[in-house]
Amino acid sequence: MVLCFWPEDGQPLFLVEVRPWKASERSDDRERQLLLAAKKLAGAGFKSGYCNQEQVWWNEHPPSDYLFESDLPGRLLEIVDKDIAAIVGSGILSYDLQAAAEGDRGGPPRLKRKR
Repeated sequence: MVLCFWPEDGQPLFLVEVRPWKASERSDDRERQLLLAAKKLAGAGFKSGYCNQEQVWWNEHPPSDYLFESDLPGRLLEIVDKDIAAIVGSGILSYDLQAAAEGDRGGPPRLKRKR
């Protein structure tokens, strides 16, 4: 997941972005789970596009959503919290988590387990 400010038309958009593992390839293969998750994200206001030949999803927040708040960090955390809930609820990262837990070759980095 990526959090960033993106200049758009002279305005600082705040973006919450998710990049599932090999999403472009999985989307081309019409992976049902990924497509359903993407539909849920779209319903939550996320946009989709490509960055470095990989498919990404992001939700953009204009300055009016956060910039003039008295507690700017707190407001940004509220935005992130809401978008993370949408990301988790969509299941867009289910494949990544399962592959990392199983330690599949060529997948996301393996999760380290506490002993």
